[in-house]
Amino acid sequence: GKIACKVSSHEPLFIRLVTYLLTANIVGLGSIVDCGAHRGGESCLYAQTAPDRTVHAVEPMPRNVRELTRLATVLPNIQPLHGGLGSSDRTASLSGSQTSSMLTRVNKRPTVANGSTAGTFRIHRLDSLFDGPWAKGEPLTLTLTLYNPNPSPSPSPNPNLNPNRNPALTVERLAFGHFDVEGSELDLLQGATAVLRRDRPISPCGKHRQPLLKVPIGQRAIRAPHQPASPACGYALTGFGQCAALFPTHRPIFTVEQELGAANGRGAMALLREVEFLGFRAHMVPEVCGKERDCRNFICVPLERPLTARLLVRNTVPVNASSFNHKELLRVPIISPSHAHAHVWNRIRSSA
Repeated sequence: GKIACKVSSHEPLFIRLVTYLLTANIVGLGSIVDCGAHRGGESCLYAQTAPDRTVHAVEPMPRNVRELTRLATVLPNIQPLHGGLGSSDRTASLSGSQTSSMLTRVNKRPTVANGSTAGTFRIHRLDSLFDGPWAKGEPLTLTLTLYNPNPSPSPSPNPNLNPNRNPALTVERLAFGHFDVEGSELDLLQGATAVLRRDRPISPCGKHRQPLLKVPIGQRAIRAPHQPASPACGYALTGFGQCAALFPTHRPIFTVEQELGAANGRGAMALLREVEFLGFRAHMVPEVCGKERDCRNFICVPLERPLTARLLVRNTVPVNASSFNHKELLRVPIISPSHAHAHVWNRIRSSA
């Protein structure tokens, strides 16, 4: 049977919405990354909600990693990783800003010399992990194929394939990311640009017909001079006379935390701009997400796949960097924890 997951008591609405994302066929193929996994409450929830997905539980504090390792003996789809995520691959010191159970401002940790192990942890770029230990043996390159107007019948699916791995693309995909890194969210996203962009669905742009060839992951979009500037065109197009096609996949969905008080205005604006630069729209969850009253969770979804599920539309607030106003966002009525548990769960059950 299922085990009890010790999820955060501060954010029941957010937890219910994420559970809905994972169970209502909204999140696409691939694995889950829980960074800032703490003692494993959310990793436990994700592992049981989506038992056919790998849950990478990334956590820098050694005693928390030990708890995650014990949890993984019960839920083997949890893969603990002692470390953090950031914009560069480096070894950092454990000493510095922290609470009794978590590190804060991981991006501000000093880098220590290679070879040092005592009192350190490894910070990884998410792109490096999906291009290395999580890559299942494939480099981060999308193989794109020419469109065939008379395709042969599709082969029967292999029953041995993991249903959350795209059989056409053998690399492991990111489906959902929960990034709770206590002030280092922007730094994390700057090390995840390739992973967050690579699943962009590509369709023929305008009326021009061209083939798509191999495009390295992480390369910025390059358009031919005559190609329309369409948000659906995220990669270089080359060749002539044929229609481009890409294996159908979904881009990932991810969440971040951000404090919205006046002292954090610039940081919030920078984070929202990065989210939009990567091609996502942030939706604020109207509840306090921690001990700080101005803390909010944001669910970030691809621009080309806007939220349409009634439960998500009614319980989130879309936010644009260009019109960001922290005072207005903090005036959005808060859904209290006691109300959210019953109210949201009833909606999930009625919408399922």
